[in-house]
Amino acid sequence: MTDWTPLRLAATEGGERVAALSVLTWRLPGLRIVADAARGPVLDPDSKRGWKALPALAAAVRDADLARFAASDRSTAR
Repeated sequence: MTDWTPLRLAATEGGERVAALSVLTWRLPGLRIVADAARGPVLDPDSKRGWKALPALAAAVRDADLARFAASDRSTAR
């Protein structure tokens, strides 16, 4: 399990947390990334604010992994 990298994110609105997500990411050969949010997001199922935040959380996972892996590739390419 050491090849997996944890990423924990929270979405806020007006200083209040409306959703949170814990994801494990793993880089496969060929630059593919697997993201596993096994237990799903944490949010109030009756709150529209939490549901509206999910696309932004998913984008943050994508952006964080791409940035981290791009930096990793540059450091090992030397």
